[in-house]
This record gives sequence, C-alpha cells and structure tokens, in this order.
Amino acid sequence: MNKKKSLIFFLISLCVFIPISIFLIPSVNPLYGLKNLSEKVIVEKKAKKIISDLGFSTERFKQNISLISDKNLLKQSQQKDGIKLSNEKVIAGMPAYKWELRWNKIDESSAIDKNEPEKALENFIGFLRLHFDQNGNLLKLESHIDDKTKLPDITEIEAKKKSVQFLNKYTIYNNLNVDTTSVHKQEFQNDISYSISSDEGVNFKKEEKNKQNNRTDYKFNFNTIDTYSGNKINISVSVKGNFVSDYEAKQEIPEELNSSIYPTLFEIVIPIVLIIILIIVAFRKFRDYEIGFKIAIFMGVLSALGLLSELVFDTQNNFSWEILIGWVIAPLFIGVAITFLWAVSEANGREVWKEKYLEFDLLINGHLLDSKIGIGLFYGIGLGLTILSVWMILIFILNNLFSLSVDVLNDGKTIFAGSNDYVYLMGKNIYRSIYKAAIPLAFVIGLLRKRITREGLIIIIGALIWALSIQGVVQPFEISVLIEFIIGLLIIYSFLKFNLFVVLVGLFSSATLFNGLSYFFIQSNDFRISAVSLSVFFGLTVIFALVSLFTRDKLRDYGSIVPAFVKNITERERLQGEIEAAKKIQESFLPLETPEMHQLDISAKCLPALEVGGDYYDFVKHNNNNLSVIIGDVAGKGTKAAFVMTLTKGFFKALTRKILPPAKVLSDINELFYENVGRGSFISMIYGQFDLVEMKFAFARAGHNPVIFKRTSEKSSIFLQPEGIAIGMEKGILFTKTIEEQSVALNSGDVLVLYTDGFTEAMNNKKQQFGEENLKIIVETNSQKSSAELMDIIFKEVLNFIGKEKQYDDMTIIVVKVL
Repeated sequence: MNKKKSLIFFLISLCVFIPISIFLIPSVNPLYGLKNLSEKVIVEKKAKKIISDLGFSTERFKQNISLISDKNLLKQSQQKDGIKLSNEKVIAGMPAYKWELRWNKIDESSAIDKNEPEKALENFIGFLRLHFDQNGNLLKLESHIDDKTKLPDITEIEAKKKSVQFLNKYTIYNNLNVDTTSVHKQEFQNDISYSISSDEGVNFKKEEKNKQNNRTDYKFNFNTIDTYSGNKINISVSVKGNFVSDYEAKQEIPEELNSSIYPTLFEIVIPIVLIIILIIVAFRKFRDYEIGFKIAIFMGVLSALGLLSELVFDTQNNFSWEILIGWVIAPLFIGVAITFLWAVSEANGREVWKEKYLEFDLLINGHLLDSKIGIGLFYGIGLGLTILSVWMILIFILNNLFSLSVDVLNDGKTIFAGSNDYVYLMGKNIYRSIYKAAIPLAFVIGLLRKRITREGLIIIIGALIWALSIQGVVQPFEISVLIEFIIGLLIIYSFLKFNLFVVLVGLFSSATLFNGLSYFFIQSNDFRISAVSLSVFFGLTVIFALVSLFTRDKLRDYGSIVPAFVKNITERERLQGEIEAAKKIQESFLPLETPEMHQLDISAKCLPALEVGGDYYDFVKHNNNNLSVIIGDVAGKGTKAAFVMTLTKGFFKALTRKILPPAKVLSDINELFYENVGRGSFISMIYGQFDLVEMKFAFARAGHNPVIFKRTSEKSSIFLQPEGIAIGMEKGILFTKTIEEQSVALNSGDVLVLYTDGFTEAMNNKKQQFGEENLKIIVETNSQKSSAELMDIIFKEVLNFIGKEKQYDDMTIIVVKVL
C-alpha cells in the first residue's frame, strides 16, 4: 500500500462523506428527529418538581436517566410517511423518543411502620419512573406503593378532581373540565362514569375503583387521537389513597406493526453453524500446534474493556453488589470468548493470507509508528466513511421505492445521559467490530478461499453470509438483507484488497459515526460535549496516522515479528506442497490406460495414500503377441520416493526397448540404480513378459510381494515367489546370483494378480493387517469375474477392512485374466 494513495483515499472519502451526510441525514437518520431535544437538566428539574408537588420524597433513592426510543411508533411513522417526514413529525412533537428518569430505593431495610401514613411514600415506594417526550412533555409516571400501605381515603369526586388537576397541570392534555353533577352509577361493581369534557378532544372512558384493606384506589381512563400519527392514545391516571401515583399516555399501535417482522432464524442459526465449524478448526489447530494467543488476548482485553464501559454507562448511578458482579462476569466472558474466536480465526486466516495480519504484528510488538500502521489507519477511516456514505445513499434510494423503517439504536435504547456518552458508544462498537472482523469476515472468507479460487465468487458468497448473519437496522427483512449484502460486497472486497486491520478500523469508524453523527445536529449541551470529544478522538487518530506515515521505519525484516505458531503452519504447508508435488509426479508417470491385447483382459489402478509413497506400474507393448509389465514400490515416501520412481521409470523404458529375459532386465536396472541413487534407497519390483504365441508368463521378482496365480483348472490359487533381493541393496554380484526367473503356462480363464504391500499391510482400528491370505482368498472366490470386477472387489474388501482408519501406503494392483 502506497503512503500517498492511502492519504488521498482518506481525503476523497471525507470530501464525499461530508456533503452526503449534510444532504441525506434528515432523510435517512431517525435520530435527526431529536434535533430540538430538551436538555437533560431541564427535564430533571421538571421531574423533581412533579415529584415534590405530589408529595414523594427521593432522599433514599438513586437516580438514573436515559433516552429511549418507541420502536413501534417510529416504525409505523417511517413506513407510512418515510423517514424525512417522520423526523419532521418527531421535531414537531410526536413522542417517538422519551427521557426516562428512574429512582430506585437505596435501602429497603430502613422501612418503618406501614400504618404511619405521613411517612408512607418515603418508605414504601420501591421505585419511581417518569417518562418525558423529546420536547419535555410528561408521558408517564409510575410508582410502586405496597398494597398494604395505609393512606388517607378520599371520595370518588375528590379522586376524580385530583386526576383532572394532575392532567391539567403537568401534561399536554390540560383543558379538561369536570362536571361534578353528572355522576352515573353503572350496573357493574366498581365502575363509575363521569361527565368530563375537553376542548382538545380528550374523552373520558371509565373509572375503576378498588377497595384495599387500608385505603381505596381509583383509576381514571381517557382517550384521544394523536395529531401526528392518527393513533388512539389511551390515558390513565391512578389515585392511591390521596396521592396521584401513576399516569400514562400510551398510543395504540396496529398489531401488525407492533410485532417484529425481522426473522431471527438467520441471526441465530448462521452464527451457531459458524461457531461449530470454528470449534472443529480449533481442535485441528490445537492438535497441530498452529494457534497463537498473543494478538487474541489483546483483542479479548480490548473487547472486555469496551463492554465494561458500556455496562458502566448503562447502569450509571444504580450501583449494587449484583451490578458489580455483572461488571466483572460479563466482560470476563466476552473477553475470553473473543480471545478464543480471534485466535482460531487468525490461525485459519494466516494459513491462507499471512500478510493480512502484519499491522497487528507491528502493534503487538511495539512498532506503533511504522508507516504501515499509518497507511492502514487512513485506508480504514476512509473505508468507514465510504461504508456510511454508501449506506445513506442506499437508504435514501430504497426509502423512495419501498416502505421501510430504520432503527439506528437497534436494541430500542441508547444512553444519552451524560457528556461522556461517546465513551459508551465507542466501547460498544469496539467488541462488536472485533467480532464481525474475526468471524463473519476473516474466518468465513478464509474458509471460502481454501475451497474457491475465483475471487469474485468468494466475494459474492461471503457477502451473502455476511448479510444473513449480521443483524441489520432496516425492516423489512428483505430490504435489510439487500443493504447488508451490498455493504458486505464492499467490506469483503476491501479485505481482499487491503488487510484485516484496515477493515477492522473501517467497521469501528462506520459504526461509531453511525450514531455519533447525532451529536453534531442535536441542540443539547451534553451532545455538544460528546461531539467535541468524538471529533478530538478522530482528530488525534488522524494526527497519529500522519506521524506514523512519515516516520522512517525502523523494522526491515517483517518476518522477524511473525508469531512462532506461523512457522508450524509454514512447515506443514511445505510438507503438504511436497506431497502434492509427489502426487503429481506419480500421477504423471503412471499409464493413462491399459494396453489392449487380443487374449488378455487387463485392469490396473494406483490409489495414492494421504502421504504419497513411490508405487509404480507400467506396460510396454512390443507387438500384438508380446507385452512387458512392471510393478514396483520405492522405499520411503514423499518427494524423494517420487523422484526415485521417476528415475526408475527412465531405466525401465531404456532397458525394455528390446525383449530381454526378465532376470537380465532387473539386474541391469539394479546396476544403474546403485550407481545413480544414494545409499539407503531401494525398490522392490516385479518385471514380467507375456508371450501369447507360446502362451506363457515369464517373470523375475526383486524382493517384491509374490504374484497370486489362479489356474482355471484348480480350485485354489497359489503364490509365485521366485528368489530375489530388492533393487539398490547391493551393487550387482549378489543380486545377479540370487535373482531367479520363473515361467508359468497360461490357459483360458487363468488369473494373475500383481500388487504392492499397501493391500496386505492395510490396518484396521485393531491394528490388524489385511494380509496376503485374505487377498488370495478373494482371488480364488472371484476368479470367474472380469479383471475390472475382480480389481474393484479387492479394493472394496480392503477399504471395508480398514474402515475409518487412514490409508498410510499406496495401493497399486495389476489384474490380468487370460481370455
């Protein structure tokens, strides 16, 4: 990656992103509706005033404040009107966002006698909760007062007056009038209707009366129509004893919008499948010592700190021992999980792309100012800006074509409760980005790369898996998958073109700016502080990238910082390369087809083992009546055995141009082999000649397995095993003295089987060998079949015998049946 190119890419991405965001944010980002959000301080003052007026005390309570969204109302408005008009309605007053203030009791053990009404609210309220919309209007009051708490009784009319006075004073439904002369008793118990009217279209529905042992409780129900959404609003006010204890104005959302339409099947199944595959890969990597934890531990610690910051800001002032335990256990679990996932993903990825982890190697080894770090940061931030720009363009286009909704908070809640909110936002995005980079990206693409060579196909399949496994923020599901698929194409292409560090920085940048942009347009002091803090963070990151970009690199040998376990991968790949080369050599020197002879039915096959040996067979057709055949097994395995086999084939081809006695041919091969191959190498071999004029088979055996011969006139087969030592064991004198030649007459139906020890030494899980006798019996019982059928039966029986055990040696066989 070039220094100037990375800087140019960043600047171009920034210049494109700024106008796109300015133009499109009102039309694509639902948080734009919070533009005129009420200040947190003002909402807190208003809440405390209401609590004080109602007679509640919060001295023994802990306060917590957060901003939540009404997902269903937002979804309805966006799908009906589009995101831009929905934002305008939210700004005007549609309560799609709510400040939630909650007071939890600090010490439940301090409660006093429940029969002291004047102290009841101080001691017997478990919690208080108030909701205000984004413009500071009260939407909900909820308190928990024990049913056994004694409170002063008031009449029904007094309770009704209190509820109406509450609505008039603290809510937007403030033009209610009470006609106390119009009281109509209903037929059913505890349900009394009053005549309550309003200029705002608020209709009284009913009253519910509940007689407790120590007091009488009332609940008054109203309804009206929301100006912005057109939904019915159900309003309820509860009076317990002589206190207004609860209030809520809740919109009725149509049932089909109330239910989630995002199918969770893919969110659950695909990650589970990926984790199962990852565990299998992990077992293999641990077994082969091909896994390291240096970078993984760093990522795990970073993820744990990110989650901890999220939890701390989420719980805020609600400190307790239970919460403290959660602060310890949850980050510890996430840290360990990310450490494991990253380690396995890295081990799998380095097997395919060793260079894609270079920046992490530099960081973990202290080379923070290496230029590659600066290049990666500029490309990464530029990628993040590009991802967000593409996302906004897609939302803008699709929102004009389809009915869709966007929930940028994703979980329906966010914490905009303090000036340090940016820490919460970045902490949350750190561990989520690390997970996405490790599993749906690096691990999946690494697996695909091992099996698919076409880069375009890898990108398409990888993007589809990404789209189905990443929970999108758009509904309906089909649109979400389409958007995530396009984003996935961009991310995976960037990963293949650059490296994992670039994509991780890009994922974190886009996710942080995704919600962080709201800091810049929401008119609130807390948001302004977060906006400045976020700007400073990215500004310092850019400065650091510039410094590292133009600092002279001190490290020259990047291979010196590669983790030790990568060397194990390299060694295994080297050995695997040798095996593949040996297989190709072996396959290239074996006959492509068996020769056709008018009186012989010939079949031959070599089944290579996992670790290539040096099995070899060949034919030389001298004329229509004479055929030479050879089968051999080089001692040893791998590339060396394959090359020895290649040399042997050259000797064989040179010495069989003329028809010579088999013993003579093997003696000459032995002499050439001994002169040209180093000591310690040898080969067992059988060389024979078919003479179809005299109908005989003459052969010599140099330390090889015996030939199985089944005469059609006899019930049993026999072993043909003339004397002879292996080729390469001795210079030639002893070899020539010991080599014997044997000749057998051939008749129609006779069968000859030449084979290597891969058959007879094949071993099952009980460490039992198949043996020559079993092979001999198979030939006896199936000699009436064709050569191809007999050969297939032999392979089938041997492979069934070894079962799931590995095949450690080549299996080579020649079956000849006389016609």
